[in-house]
Amino acid sequence: MRFSFAPRLGLPEIEAQRMSRILRLPAACERTGLSRTTVYRLIARGDFPAPVRLSARAIGFDEAAVTRWIAERVAASAGVAG
Repeated sequence: MRFSFAPRLGLPEIEAQRMSRILRLPAACERTGLSRTTVYRLIARGDFPAPVRLSARAIGFDEAAVTRWIAERVAASAGVAG
């Protein structure tokens, strides 16, 4: 049985299904292969998905945005190499 936050958030079920997970910084670094310093530099330049504030002392990254960022980098790399 899968629990859905859709009714509590007032979202239609289909919208809730499109929501992705939130990756904490170590997971985003592991997924991209970048160091935390590089991630923060890219965010400051506007070249990495902006973090989502989870609490006063915690941030995370939208998993779908990070996946798109990786795909864009791969596509750009393939365009340069080919």
